[in-house]
Amino acid sequence: IVMPGQICAVALCKSNRLTLKKKGVNLAFHRFPKGNDLVSSTIRKEWINRCKREDKFNLDTSYICGLHFTTNDYERDLQNELLDLPSTSSAMPSSYTEISDKPRTSSTQDTYKQKRLSFLQFDEVKVKSLEEYDVANDQVLGPHSQLQVVQARGLFSKWKQPVYIAFDQKVNKDILCNIISELRNISFNVVACVSDCGGGNIGL
Repeated sequence: IVMPGQICAVALCKSNRLTLKKKGVNLAFHRFPKGNDLVSSTIRKEWINRCKREDKFNLDTSYICGLHFTTNDYERDLQNELLDLPSTSSAMPSSYTEISDKPRTSSTQDTYKQKRLSFLQFDEVKVKSLEEYDVANDQVLGPHSQLQVVQARGLFSKWKQPVYIAFDQKVNKDILCNIISELRNISFNVVACVSDCGGGNIGL
C-alpha cells in the first residue's frame, strides 16, 4: 500500500519519496500551492494541468517531485524554510518526463549539490530614527539608526534570500555560526561570507 504523498503526482513519474530517502537520494517534493486568492488558484490549476492526469486526485496530499523543476522555475523560499513554515513559492513545474525511482546519477547529484552552495552577504542600512507603536504587541519600537541585513546567495545559481534582520546589531561570530548551522539543516552549505570593509567587519 502506497500512502498519499509518497509518489509524485505527475503522470508516469514513479519518484517515490520513501524509496529515494532509503537510497540516500535527497530529492525535494513540493506541495501544491494553497490559498483562495486569484494568484494562488491560478497557479494551482496550472500545476494540475502540467501533471497531465486524467483521473482526479487529492491536492491536499499530493506533491510534485523536484525533477520536474529547473533552477529558473523558482527561487527557494529560504526564509520560510528556516522558520519551518510552508513555502510561498509560485513556481511552475516545467519539465514533464517519464522517470523511474532509480537514484539520480552522480553527475546529477553533483549539480543538485552545486545549486545549494551558498555564501552570506551582510551589510548595515541607515534608517530614519523614528519611534513607532506596535499595536499587536502593545509596545513602542525605536528609535533605531541602523538595520543589519544578512542575505544568503547562491554561489553558482542566481538566487538570494534575506535570512536575518536586526536593528542596531553588529554581526558577530555567534550570529554567523547560527545562520550557517540553520542553512546546513536544510541542506544549504555556506562556503564564504562577504561584507564591506567596515572596522567591525574586518575584525570579525
